[in-house]
Amino acid sequence: MPCKQYCYFTRGTVLKKFHARYSVFLAFIVLFIASSNQLLAATTPAGQDKLRVSTGEPKRNGDSLFSYTVEWRIDEGVISRATGIFFIKGPDRPKATSDIDVARKMVSSLNDGMEQQYPSWRGVLARNIQGKPEILLTNKSGFSFTSITIRDYSNQRMTFDQVDKTFTAAGIEVAVDLVLTSNVDYIEGFTVFDRSKNSAHQGSIEISIDDGTPVVIQTNGKTTAQLEQEIASALGPAMFSTKPLFPNLLDSDNRNNKPFDGGEVEFTNLAARTITMDINDPALGVLTKFKYQDNNQSSNAFNPMTMIILLGLAVVGFFGYTSYQARKQRNQTDSQDD
Repeated sequence: MPCKQYCYFTRGTVLKKFHARYSVFLAFIVLFIASSNQLLAATTPAGQDKLRVSTGEPKRNGDSLFSYTVEWRIDEGVISRATGIFFIKGPDRPKATSDIDVARKMVSSLNDGMEQQYPSWRGVLARNIQGKPEILLTNKSGFSFTSITIRDYSNQRMTFDQVDKTFTAAGIEVAVDLVLTSNVDYIEGFTVFDRSKNSAHQGSIEISIDDGTPVVIQTNGKTTAQLEQEIASALGPAMFSTKPLFPNLLDSDNRNNKPFDGGEVEFTNLAARTITMDINDPALGVLTKFKYQDNNQSSNAFNPMTMIILLGLAVVGFFGYTSYQARKQRNQTDSQDD
């Protein structure tokens, strides 16, 4: 066979094989993306999960800590979280923090907490109801809440609700964990109470559910466990538990982590729209927890980062294989020429 015809035949054979492999590769990519999109298509609608918080004015003198952590899941993927943290100035300060200021700080601090995350992983929207001491937390499309923990040491009155349904209808479990402010490392130096004491000071706790008669508990000299047991006995849908509703959410700043103290009040079936907490004892703080249904997890968890990595490996593998086959074909041609 003449060299020109042979080279044309060889080149044509290589091109045909290349085009065949290229077609297979494109088909693989199309199927890969299609299957990935199918996994990611069933997105959680925005606003499905929510929590409205009505803030109050602090009754505790001095500077008090306030922080809260929202945890969410990327649909069929990983869990992420963000924490908002700030200080509240008490009524003895020249410019005490107002209830509206607390709500505004809640929004800005959570947005600051999400700055360290990839923009596509920020799954919560925090909005302040303008002119009102309220904040509304809602999920973004493609994300779902798993839990929220609100930590207040300022002795403010706070109300939590689901806007348009009961906690039970929303599938949310609630827990109230009383803590001693002197045991929280972040406010060491601000508290006026002896850290060696393990009981409340002198005051009261008031809890109300919807428009029912508030339950008032006197705190004088009692431990947090004693107070929680009294609250559980006084409220029908409540129970005292020695296990936390969910594991403590650990923040990157260890000073904001409060170890579980061995007891809390849990509402696992709260058929009510609102719950209000009003602490009036400077030695006490309260952690209010909300556990959401985590229905968007999967044993085949698949997230965008995984898709990018697998796609990159597929591209590298394809071109590596193609280069190898091309070199092999050239070597065979050279051997025939010799």
